[in-house]
Amino acid sequence: MSNRIGAAALAALFLCAPAEAMTAAEFLAKADALKAKGMMALFSSDLGLLKAEITADAQAWRTQAKPPLACAPASVRLNDQQIYDLVAAVPPAERTNMSVRSAMIAGMNRKFPCH
Repeated sequence: MSNRIGAAALAALFLCAPAEAMTAAEFLAKADALKAKGMMALFSSDLGLLKAEITADAQAWRTQAKPPLACAPASVRLNDQQIYDLVAAVPPAERTNMSVRSAMIAGMNRKFPCH
């Protein structure tokens, strides 16, 4: 019983703590490590972590400030390599100071400019 209470308290602390933003450098390092694993990457917890990061970042891009900085089509589908390329477009010197979210938003704004 006390183990469940302790686990619940620990989970509550974890959920309430502000999440550290993943940097572009961290994202690219994890993505490169997953690529190196080949099919075994499917069993890595980092795969879910990167998918969750991209999903949240895509939502942040869609809801960015108005007027829109980009004009995306109703449905945007990017493959793994296209997502990687958006983040990798950040100059290496800036990757440790830029979040994946900022890199994704900047890349998507370049990819889907308003005309």
